[in-house]
Amino acid sequence: MQNENSLPELDQYNFHHRISEMTGRTVVFFTSPDCGACRAARFALSSLHEKSGLQVYEVDAVMNPALTNEFGFFHLPSLYLYIDGDYHAQIQSEANPDSMAHAIETFSALPAEEEP
Repeated sequence: MQNENSLPELDQYNFHHRISEMTGRTVVFFTSPDCGACRAARFALSSLHEKSGLQVYEVDAVMNPALTNEFGFFHLPSLYLYIDGDYHAQIQSEANPDSMAHAIETFSALPAEEEP
């Protein structure tokens, strides 16, 4: 099911397979329908997608408890950067396009890490 901003979704059944096939920079965005801060992050990420072609995928944390437990985050939204299918970092940024773009650029320069 697509959300109102048309970000494609991943779930606990296709997540690892789809991520491993991705090329370029991809942000995975964990969210929930009742999360107010998630709406602001979704807007910023949608804007980055439209401006720069950044790939952005959304995961409903409530509907995908296996992934939520695997990543072990404690707050929403939670954002993770992948480059060519490799995990790079958890992104922590203000929910505006410029701040997120800067954080993505900064973390893109770092080597890949082990996924949480």
